[in-house]
Amino acid sequence: KAVEAFGSVDIAFLNAGVFSSEAKPIWETDSKVWTKNYEVNVFGVHHGLKCVLKQMVEQGKGGSVIVNSSAVGLRAQENLQGHSGYTSSKFAITGLVGYVAAEAAKHNIRVNAVAPGVIETDM
Repeated sequence: KAVEAFGSVDIAFLNAGVFSSEAKPIWETDSKVWTKNYEVNVFGVHHGLKCVLKQMVEQGKGGSVIVNSSAVGLRAQENLQGHSGYTSSKFAITGLVGYVAAEAAKHNIRVNAVAPGVIETDM
């Protein structure tokens, strides 16, 4: 729809995120909690990257993709102990963005992540 409306996709901001957690150590965490974090935080970003990068590559004029991650995807934080599903999903985003940035660079497409700290939301 963006291409129909604007003619091309030159920039995208991917903001998939959920904080599904039980505040328990990993050995007590239900796998469903991990699954929900990964389905939204990792696979949501994967799907967004796949769609927008396909379009940008086809356009052949480069572009920029920004992924919203989290500071916990850079360094484990004491205040999030017991939230291994969320934290590890944000580490996965860091790795995914680094890999995809190298892959997309040959098409003059920049892929970066921002990693904000704690933001008070209803999430």
